[in-house]
Amino acid sequence: MNRFLIGYCTCSLSALLWPIILPYHWWALWLVIGVLTLYKAPFISGIMMSLMWITVAFHGLYSHSLPNNDTQQIIKAEIVSLVNQNRDWISVDVKNLAQVDAGLLQGYYRLSWPKPPHVEVGQQWQLSIKVKSISNIANQGGFNQQKYFINRHIIYRGNVKQALLIKPNTSTLNRFKNQLSQGLTALDNGDILQALLLGQKQQISQTRWQQLRQTGSGHLIAISGLHLSVVFGVFYFLLQFLCQWWLSRRHCRHRNNIKYYFIYRAWVLLGSLACAFAYAYLAGFSVATTRAMVMLALVVSFSLLKQYSTPWDRLLYALFAVLVIDPFAMLSSGFYLSFIALMLILLTIDSRQKTMQKQAEKVDYLALQAASAPVSVVEKCRQQLCLLWSIQWRLGLGLSLLQALLFGYISPHSIWLNLLFVPWFSIVVIPVAILSLCLWSFIWASFYFAQSLGVSVATQYISALFLGHEPWLTLWLFTPANISLHPFNALLTASSSLPFALLTLPEPLIAAVLLFILLIILLAGAVWFTRRSGHNWFATWPRRLTGLKHVFVTTAAHIKQKGEASQRHHHYDSRSTQKRIFSLLAIPVFIGIAISVIGGSNKVYDALTSKQLSESWQMHVLDVGQGSAIVIKQNELAILYDTGAKYGDDFSYAQRVILPFLQARGIKHLSHIVISHNDNDHAGGLKVLADHFQQAIIVTDINSVLAAYPLRSRPCKGFERSDNTLKVEAVGYGGNFTSDNNQSCVMLLSDNVSNVLLTGDIEHAREQQLISENKIGHVDIVFAPHHGSETSSSESLLTELTPTVALFNAGFANQYGFPKQSVLNRYHQRHIQTYVTGTVGQISVDFNRFGYNISTYRGQLSPFWYNRLFKFGEKVKAE
Repeated sequence: MNRFLIGYCTCSLSALLWPIILPYHWWALWLVIGVLTLYKAPFISGIMMSLMWITVAFHGLYSHSLPNNDTQQIIKAEIVSLVNQNRDWISVDVKNLAQVDAGLLQGYYRLSWPKPPHVEVGQQWQLSIKVKSISNIANQGGFNQQKYFINRHIIYRGNVKQALLIKPNTSTLNRFKNQLSQGLTALDNGDILQALLLGQKQQISQTRWQQLRQTGSGHLIAISGLHLSVVFGVFYFLLQFLCQWWLSRRHCRHRNNIKYYFIYRAWVLLGSLACAFAYAYLAGFSVATTRAMVMLALVVSFSLLKQYSTPWDRLLYALFAVLVIDPFAMLSSGFYLSFIALMLILLTIDSRQKTMQKQAEKVDYLALQAASAPVSVVEKCRQQLCLLWSIQWRLGLGLSLLQALLFGYISPHSIWLNLLFVPWFSIVVIPVAILSLCLWSFIWASFYFAQSLGVSVATQYISALFLGHEPWLTLWLFTPANISLHPFNALLTASSSLPFALLTLPEPLIAAVLLFILLIILLAGAVWFTRRSGHNWFATWPRRLTGLKHVFVTTAAHIKQKGEASQRHHHYDSRSTQKRIFSLLAIPVFIGIAISVIGGSNKVYDALTSKQLSESWQMHVLDVGQGSAIVIKQNELAILYDTGAKYGDDFSYAQRVILPFLQARGIKHLSHIVISHNDNDHAGGLKVLADHFQQAIIVTDINSVLAAYPLRSRPCKGFERSDNTLKVEAVGYGGNFTSDNNQSCVMLLSDNVSNVLLTGDIEHAREQQLISENKIGHVDIVFAPHHGSETSSSESLLTELTPTVALFNAGFANQYGFPKQSVLNRYHQRHIQTYVTGTVGQISVDFNRFGYNISTYRGQLSPFWYNRLFKFGEKVKAE
């Protein structure tokens, strides 16, 4: 393989784990080293070129800055894509026309547009916008939107304040796509057809997405190698048939001419490739589509040039092309799903071919002649079904493991369901949909061509056939494709009632699986190095690892015996030794998995864990923007203090942050949900969490909540709960205050070593009450009251508590400017260490009998360059 490409791809993929991106001026050094080492050390040269390209691309996108003021920015922008649509707002990606040629890569703005006019892709608008950085909430388990923005080249977020249409989109392609999309919307399965033909997934509902995840069939609507291969094959057979017909009718004398054969074969291959490219262009070049298109182009090129290339060479070229076109492609989960799926397919086909070759070598000449006889149709079908099964179970198992690592869930039914879905889509759905698209495109092009010539009747027919509420031509042409999706839709609907439809995995179990995979990769690398160097390391490894010989007496003696036999007979069976090494490496992993599955409350688990571990407890302060959500966990005690905010009917931090975090940490049950007071940023997600954890006791002094949940709610006053060493109790009572903030439920956490005070949104008056009651005293960690506003964190409170650490629940660049600088100065003057969730992300504190340890998401839990804080001018609103 090309060592330059291997070095380039290896370095680009490793960027997923880089802590920083080096300064921009380093690119010249990488370029010089890359050029100087190109011939002598191509692997090093590839690494240097990758470093240079990622450095230049990143700083080219994110070196821009906006003025630090409160004025609106006016830009001329073109609509690139409609990301999301709701009843009264849309989300769009636009490109600033003034920055089109500003860098090597095009950066985009992600804008929210309330009450928009009719917006189409390709339109040019003059927009008055308020922008902010791409920095976003940062928590374990949740969707990493900041990473997603970088992958999509989003450089700013913002809101549209005013808009003026400058130039409508009059391009033929846009009209084509809009009218096709409008016609497909009227079909039952129009959302799936739009995804298959146009790459548009905005119409797919959340329920449908959930069904696709449960069945592991989301790849079928993401245009990739399967779709392009089917399209290429359809047009290849059509063009080949047309060429044969043309030769038989017009050029009979050239039918046996080898020169004309290669000419027509080239036309068939290039024509099919052009049709596949047109389909990819119509659907948009996503990562999977780009990879598949590059692979297809390589296959056609090598076929025309009569150059032999292994499947691995083509895979490497495709990987290199994708990483050059988009240096941030490795941040996308779809990137890994696409290439791992292709790798598994290549491994299966290659393994099957080698197996057939070995079987052929074992038979004699007569049997080989008999085997070369024409194979029956039944036998061919049987071989193809066996190959399909081999590919599918490997894809199901491999992609399920990858899904578990990337998303934290697996779909057990994906293997057998995809055995039905993949052939059905390959043979029926995609060919029928493509043929319908071709017929529709031909008729549409004919009428528009007539309209461009001034035929007035064509305009009337276009309106009747393609536009309106019932574009009957579109409905009629795509009815077969719509019917072909009915079995698929029926199975998707039935998947919701299947047992174990979707299994979520905690992070410890995912870490055990990842460790297992890494050990296997290391073992495979050792095997490859042994075969490449010619030194039989496996024959001498028991002698090298003498310390393990006493631990694994039986295994080591057996391997040593095999090694001695190999010296006598000059033959060594390394495969059996590799299996034993594999088994030894798997032992600790399976023990870790077993402990994770058994669970924390099981007696076996308690026996395997130390007393110190059972006495430890954790507190996680989640980054929920301008709001509060705190998780306290020790053994069976799991308390959630506040639930974050809710906005409208479609967004809740409980769904976006809290539930994914609990699933990632393996917390399946909450014992208590505490609501400090009745502000949206503290109580907005209560209904979602109360419905999800129906056994949880709700602790609050809010009368409406107590009335809504009479059988499972308790007042905050007098609340006390303990588990092992941890004691949780409510201190003071705020019912006598008229302010909601001062009515907050204040909690004190203590374990005889460390004390933590949860304060809600209390202000000066309530702080003075707590001091006068003299029930708190010294605390190690305090949650700064009211997010760090100037109406709280009084000097007297800090004098009473003498904390060492102060934690602030405040969103990054929030509109109130929390925490206020004067309040931060008050803490810093007392040498109190401060952490702000909007700046450092999730804050996790591990308590034990020796004290506590603080970790932050951006600092320790996920300290990678794409998680760092991107910031510029901030808007501050009065409290």
